[in-house]
Amino acid sequence: MKKIGFQILAMIVLTIVLIIGLNIFMRIITYHNQKLTVPNVIHLELEDGIKMLERNNMGYILVDSLFDPNLKPHEIIDQSPKKGSFVKQNRKIYLTINSIQPPIIQLPNLVDMSKRQAQLTLESLGLKMGKEIYQPDIAKDAVLSVRVNGKTASENMAIPKGSVVDLILGDGLGSMDVEIPDLIGLTVMEAMAVLDAVQLSVGQINAQDDVSDQMNAYVYFQQPEYGSTLKVSPGDPVNLYVTKSIPKSIIK
Repeated sequence: MKKIGFQILAMIVLTIVLIIGLNIFMRIITYHNQKLTVPNVIHLELEDGIKMLERNNMGYILVDSLFDPNLKPHEIIDQSPKKGSFVKQNRKIYLTINSIQPPIIQLPNLVDMSKRQAQLTLESLGLKMGKEIYQPDIAKDAVLSVRVNGKTASENMAIPKGSVVDLILGDGLGSMDVEIPDLIGLTVMEAMAVLDAVQLSVGQINAQDDVSDQMNAYVYFQQPEYGSTLKVSPGDPVNLYVTKSIPKSIIK
């Protein structure tokens, strides 16, 4: 009986020793209670960020790459866990970096959209709205076509993200012809009002040497001339030649 009791006691002691030893072993291999503070590697170049993690006994895994033209290639954009977090030794830090080349996207069909709709669409795709070029068309601010790098672009054209897209827009006036008004004998100020009323603009004002007050000088010649068969469209300029007083030959 004593021998059996001793064997049982030995088995109990051995079991306890094994449990304690296993617990100690697990603590060692899992670095129980050994915590490291995650450093900040955001905005570092990837190589520098890796070195910092290694100095802190941490590894890394690249999980994603994005493109931002304002950042350097391979600059670290994001990390997980964040800086200041507590992790165990040899923990992998997940990194997102800035890619070298912008992603290629397909240009959507912007034709017939309003200028505002087109702008929002471009911004949502990471594209930039460039010049607004107006052409005669009855639909005001409607997109007639688009250009990339000075060339007309087609729907689904592959372009880099961040590209600048110019919009060709309707001016709302169409291609109607405008009759050239008679400006001879009017002051420059009066001529400007007349041109504005018929949707034409003032071009060059060529004044004689004795003119000191250009706005109150009188028009003695205009180009294009009144009655000219030359066709002009809304917004086209008319050049004025002015003198200090109305010549007797053109007094009405």
